[in-house]
Amino acid sequence: MEQYRILNTTDLTPEFFNQYKTLIKENFRYIFTSELVNNYIETFNLSKLSQIIQNQGLLAIYEENNYVNGLILCTPQEGGVGTIIWLVVNNNCRHKGIGKNLFTMAEDHYKAIKCHKIKLTAPSEEVVNFYKKIGMQVEGFHPNHWYNKDFWSLGIVI
Repeated sequence: MEQYRILNTTDLTPEFFNQYKTLIKENFRYIFTSELVNNYIETFNLSKLSQIIQNQGLLAIYEENNYVNGLILCTPQEGGVGTIIWLVVNNNCRHKGIGKNLFTMAEDHYKAIKCHKIKLTAPSEEVVNFYKKIGMQVEGFHPNHWYNKDFWSLGIVI
C-alpha cells in the first residue's frame, strides 16, 4: 500500500528513525561524505525532529508497504518564510511524482500558517533542475559553501 503522511511526534519511533537514517544514508552518499551524512543524522535526530514538529515545522513521508521511500523536512516559519531542509526520494522511486507531491504538502502547510515564501538550498544542478520544474527560481549561487560544496539557493513566493 502506498500513502503520504504528515507525521506527528508519536510517529517518531525507533523503527521510523532507522528507516529515516537508511533513506538519508543511501541517497546522500552520492553528494556528501559519510562523515557529513552521519553529522546530518546526529543533528536531525529524533529529539530535533520532534522539536521541529512541535513548533509548526513539517515532516511528511511517502510510504510503500510500510517502508519510508521519501520524506520532506521543513522548519518552522521565520518572518513568513518557510525553509525546506530536505526533500529526499529513494533512487528507485524517482520520476513518479513523489518529490512533487511531497513539495506540494510543504507548500500547503506553509500556506496554512500564512507564509509568503518557501526557500531551500540545492547541492547539484540536477536537483536545481527538479526544483525549477516545480516552479522555484534560482536566487543565488554559493561556491565552496557548506562543507566546501557548491550550493544554489532557490525560492518561490506562495
